[in-house]
Amino acid sequence: MYAKKRYSPFSDIDLVIITNIKVSNKFFIYKSNKQHNTLEIGKDIKISIFSKTKNQAIKAALDLNNLSWPTEAGMFLNILSVYDPSKFFASLLSEYNKIKTRSLEHTKFKNLASKWLSVAYEFLTKISAPNISLELTRIYGKEFCFCISNFIKSINMDFFLNIYKFIDESKQSNIKPKNCHVLMCKILNSSHTEIIRVATKELWKNTINLSQKQNIIITTYSKNQMNKELITLFHD
Repeated sequence: MYAKKRYSPFSDIDLVIITNIKVSNKFFIYKSNKQHNTLEIGKDIKISIFSKTKNQAIKAALDLNNLSWPTEAGMFLNILSVYDPSKFFASLLSEYNKIKTRSLEHTKFKNLASKWLSVAYEFLTKISAPNISLELTRIYGKEFCFCISNFIKSINMDFFLNIYKFIDESKQSNIKPKNCHVLMCKILNSSHTEIIRVATKELWKNTINLSQKQNIIITTYSKNQMNKELITLFHD
C-alpha cells in the first residue's frame, strides 16, 4: 500500500513482474533511517518481488474456479503499474469488470461462496470439538472468520485489497451476515473458549441465513480437493 499512500505500521512492498518464463521470487529488507512522525512504521521494510507468467496472472485474476481467487486477484487487479506498455494489467481489470456484468458468471461467484462455506464448516466443527484448548480455539476461530470473509467477498463479487484487514473489508461490504463485524471481533479478541464457540455458532447461523437468501448452498466438496487448495492457500 506504499505506492498508493495507504500504508499502515506493518505495510510492506510487493512488486509483481510478468515474465515469459517462471523466475524465482526475490525478497529483500530495506533498511531506512527515515523517521515517520505520523505513523509508527518500522525502519525495516520488506520488499517482495513476485514473478508470474501471463497465464498465471490471468488465472489468478480471472479464474473464479480457484478457491484462492478473493485473496489473489487483488495482486493483479488492484495495482499501480510501473511499466506496462501492452496495458496488460488494465486489460485484466477491464475483463474483471465485464465478468461482473454477466449473469452466467454470477453463478461462478456463488459457487465460490459455496466452497468457502464448506471450508468454514470444517473450522466450525474443529471449534465445537470437546476438550479443545483455548490456543487452538483462537487459531481455528481466526481461520473461521477468514473463511466467512472470503464468503462475503465472493457474494459481493469482490476481492481483498489487503487480506490482513479482512475484518474491516468484510464490514465495508454491501452484502454480509447480520452482526458480522461484532461477532468476528468477539471471536478474535476473546480469551474464553466458550465465548468464541457461541460467537462462532451465531456467525455461522447468520451466514447460513444469508446464503439461503442468496440461493447458495454448501457444496459437496471433495475432501482431497479441499485439502489441496487449503494447503496451497494457507501455506504458499
